[in-house]
Amino acid sequence: MFDVRWEQWLDAAESWIPFFESVAALKDFDVANALKTLSLVESSDLDAVGKLKVNAGGKGVRAPGPFEPGNKSVALLAPGFGRGAKSGLLVPYSPLREA
Repeated sequence: MFDVRWEQWLDAAESWIPFFESVAALKDFDVANALKTLSLVESSDLDAVGKLKVNAGGKGVRAPGPFEPGNKSVALLAPGFGRGAKSGLLVPYSPLREA
């Protein structure tokens, strides 16, 4: 599935120019704000990310429930990086199944 999409994206490379120009124009380090500005997440996704807890080791942020392929899981994981700081990376993760 990804292979097919990758080829389609490459074939339509010129259509991505405005998007990457928007990315290049970002001036802020705020991951969540950048994703919202680029219309990659919704406000409800950002609200949910704000409720995620940092794990006991202080290196990760666990998304609720098991990972489900699709936009909703990615919409939680992507802004999860924003829970960290420039000098303190937090990696968002979601288990493949409930423990």
